[in-house]
Amino acid sequence: SYFVADGFVEIRDNTVRLVVDSGEPVKEIDIKRAQESEKRARDRVAQATKVETDIPRAEAALRRAIQRSKLAKKYRM
Repeated sequence: SYFVADGFVEIRDNTVRLVVDSGEPVKEIDIKRAQESEKRARDRVAQATKVETDIPRAEAALRRAIQRSKLAKKYRM
């Protein structure tokens, strides 16, 4: 199982093609690092009105961090 971020999949003629911005095997996700990344992303989104922040980018980072954390926990149990 892999975590992939932002991309698309094409399935044709018994072939699957993935085009993604990033990907990593779920078993290689460092849970502690993923949780720290999630916390930083949550802080950036929360502070968005106080400091100049690219809100869509911060929200996308938060979604990726949450999914990485969830997958790492799910597949480690």
